[in-house]
Amino acid sequence: MWYVMWVRAHHEEEIIRQCKRFLKEDEEVFVMYVEKLRRTGKEWTAHRELAFKNYIFADVKDVEDFRVRIRKIPDLTKLLQVGETIVPIYKDEEEFLKRIGGEDHVIRPSRGHYEGEKIMITDGPLKGQESVIKWVDRRQRLVGIEVQLMNRTVEVKLGAEFVKTVE
Repeated sequence: MWYVMWVRAHHEEEIIRQCKRFLKEDEEVFVMYVEKLRRTGKEWTAHRELAFKNYIFADVKDVEDFRVRIRKIPDLTKLLQVGETIVPIYKDEEEFLKRIGGEDHVIRPSRGHYEGEKIMITDGPLKGQESVIKWVDRRQRLVGIEVQLMNRTVEVKLGAEFVKTVE
């Protein structure tokens, strides 16, 4: 099950390095990345940035044991909880994030086109997920989606390329 840790901004990767010292063999801590296309000169190149700032995900079976082990890490804030209970993210949220992020937890750009006013994604993690797209910026090659995470709506900007408009 996936649990969420809240950490200070810009400390996510350092906290992950520290957490890895305390992990058991079947456990994992990670952040989700978004691969976006950025224009450098005349070329579009891919670069990565955090999908969820301030959040680290932990894939662990025994969260209480994990919490005890990582208490030794300075600067770590907390595992998110409801009341006094640490709870995993909802199963459908975990499945959606696994589907769009893959095994390496990187959300790669999607490709598609317009059919009139309708968006059609033909390749990438958003294929078949057109309904989650809230806005499109064709010029910057971005789309915005809203992800439910622990009963919060979080907006994430993803890379996308629209190659043509079909009438």
